[in-house]
Amino acid sequence: MKILKFGGGVLKDDISIKMIPNILLDYKSSPIIIVVSAFNKTTNLLEEYPEVQIINLDAELFGSNHENLKIIAFVGLTGSGKSTAVEYFTNKGYPKVYFGGVILDAMTEAGLEHTQENEKPFREELRKKYGKDVVVNKIIEQIHHLAAAGQHRIIADGLYTWAEYKALKKAFPGELQLVAIVAPRHLRYHRLSNRPVRPLTSQEAYERDTAEIENLEKGGPIAIADHFVINSGSIEHFDAQLEALAKEFGF
Repeated sequence: MKILKFGGGVLKDDISIKMIPNILLDYKSSPIIIVVSAFNKTTNLLEEYPEVQIINLDAELFGSNHENLKIIAFVGLTGSGKSTAVEYFTNKGYPKVYFGGVILDAMTEAGLEHTQENEKPFREELRKKYGKDVVVNKIIEQIHHLAAAGQHRIIADGLYTWAEYKALKKAFPGELQLVAIVAPRHLRYHRLSNRPVRPLTSQEAYERDTAEIENLEKGGPIAIADHFVINSGSIEHFDAQLEALAKEFGF
């Protein structure tokens, strides 16, 4: 038996939906089950049965390998300079996918204000309820769509967890470069206290660090990063490091 999973990547727009009948014709000789937007890891549970073969139709539509695709994913603790690094590349015209944007969009749908007090518990509850890969699955869909649209240089902004890194690496094993942005804690906290949008006190910043390290296992992706950028000097020095990365990665 085969299970055909039609997730968000397939049901995203009318063009993708119109491709579904042709996909089904390829399996007309096999007994099949069709799963539409599987809820709460239903498909993962079915994978435990050896007689069941799972076919991810996102890969059927968009392909698991994209020729000449390169992805830079930035990771780092709050205040390290991830947003500045991402802005450096987006200002050059490269598209981005934003991990935090998935959370903020979900908060908007839930009718919650975008505040630090709301975001932290909401983010953790979302991952607890739907799994640690709930955000990265959306990001992978977005990358597939960008690549299918002809974008072959993509920036991933704000990877959080070890589970997210593993999922992204599995989806794009040869295309992904993980870059950790690091800075001394006292410098990060100073930046956070002076930023114009959602500033944090030193205590709030410390609590966020602790939550990201303990609950989200953010230390893992930072430790295993392919490249490190030290953001403790001038913006000119930071930009020079990013320019060197861009040349090395073919951006």
